[in-house]
Amino acid sequence: SEMPPMVRTNIPGYTLMRFDLKDWSPVAALPAPQQPVGATFGDRLRLVGADALDNGPGGLRWILYWEALRPLEGDLGVAVQLVNADGRVALTHNQAPSAPWLAAAAFPVGVPLRGLTQVDFPKDFAPGEYEVVVRVWDPAAQQNLTAAGPSGMALGDAVSLGRVQVTPAMLAAK
Repeated sequence: SEMPPMVRTNIPGYTLMRFDLKDWSPVAALPAPQQPVGATFGDRLRLVGADALDNGPGGLRWILYWEALRPLEGDLGVAVQLVNADGRVALTHNQAPSAPWLAAAAFPVGVPLRGLTQVDFPKDFAPGEYEVVVRVWDPAAQQNLTAAGPSGMALGDAVSLGRVQVTPAMLAAK
């Protein structure tokens, strides 16, 4: 648009916004993740990488990059979990691999897809350091898919995205 930014809110339930973008240089059609992962779940799905987003009060957010290695049959689920120092899962967030409206069976083979993952803290969640792990659930087999690192090394059924420090400020209500 060559016009000033505009916001319209007169459409019930929607907000329309227009911006003047003259410099498109930061826009990338196929962006590279900040944290390459390259882990494969089964022989079906690759977690290409992740972008940790700014974490504000109430939760943690990532963009996860996925790639189907072959046509996916049925739906798969993704669990992003926070594991405490004792090795126990303290929090689990379940979702579709990319977005709730895109079934895994519709993933195009060999095309990286991104999706937002937002893990909201329950009111009684404790501050501390947690490992962030990702698992892929196959509902047809009723089990998590096994994971392998980029070199093919077996990782069990979970891939680590590293550690995160959850502070009392992050646990504050939104």
